[in-house]
Amino acid sequence: MKRIAIACNQQKVAEHLGHCETFVLLDIEDQKIVHQETLENPKNHEHGQVPLLLKQHGVHEVITNGYGPHAKNRLEQLQIVLHKGIQGDITKVIDDYLHQRLVETEAMCHHDHHEHHHHHG
Repeated sequence: MKRIAIACNQQKVAEHLGHCETFVLLDIEDQKIVHQETLENPKNHEHGQVPLLLKQHGVHEVITNGYGPHAKNRLEQLQIVLHKGIQGDITKVIDDYLHQRLVETEAMCHHDHHEHHHHHG
């Protein structure tokens, strides 16, 4: 079994991992959801705290649109797989994930750092 977290604002994938409202946590076994819960994102977190929170909740993979370099590095340290540049309604994203149809793009957040390049091809 593996546990994935989707960074959410309402029913959409959040623009930025650290600023999302909630994480939808899904336990997946044999390409089926066996458990689902919602985890609030603590609004007063420090840089790098979100990956630690996800790790404490047993998350193996995280789905988001954008993220900062601190989050990316921390996720790598904690061996949490990052699915980035994902957009849209979480119901569709979950379906795409279960059927190996997620299409990642190189999305990073746009604030404070300028390491963002779009490559469409």
